[in-house]
Amino acid sequence: MVWINLLGADGPLYVPTEQILTALRGAWTAIESSGGRGSWAILRRST
Repeated sequence: MVWINLLGADGPLYVPTEQILTALRGAWTAIESSGGRGSWAILRRST
């Protein structure tokens, strides 16, 4: 799954990657980064 925050932590709808991982059922891993004002994460279900 790809999670994108267009305005990063300054955006009104910002949700940290850790909070997304907590909300998902099962085991997941994430790689995250930022670019400009935004941030993104690629989340993958662990097997």
